[in-house]
Amino acid sequence: MAVLNRCRRRLVVVFGGLFLAALAYLPVKSSTVTLGRDPQTNAVWRKTSTSLGFMFAPAFLRLKNDPLPDEQSYAVRYALRRSLNVRTTRVRLNGGWWLLEVGFLAALGAFDYFFLCRRRPKSDSARPGAPGNAA
Repeated sequence: MAVLNRCRRRLVVVFGGLFLAALAYLPVKSSTVTLGRDPQTNAVWRKTSTSLGFMFAPAFLRLKNDPLPDEQSYAVRYALRRSLNVRTTRVRLNGGWWLLEVGFLAALGAFDYFFLCRRRPKSDSARPGAPGNAA
């Protein structure tokens, strides 16, 4: 097993923790559809709203996305006749944003590894003019 110096150990701890957080909290896009009926005019209105956020991965995997309500289905017409609103929320993974986040963390980790941890400090004997160096 390779021995990690202090810089590489710190790099593994920091970017490993950030990478695990990026895997555990997924960016999601939720769409909410609400169907309602105006009691005076009997008109049915449909309101759609979207929002972006983050969701814990096990909670996202447990979700069951219901199909969007169909205005012609019996259950929806029955609820609307009684002036009840019908509301459905669908949650989808925002895959592009997640790949961007993971790629950004990998690029930062590679930059730190190759440019910060691999640079070698100059020893005192290698510098010109140092004591014990005949220059």
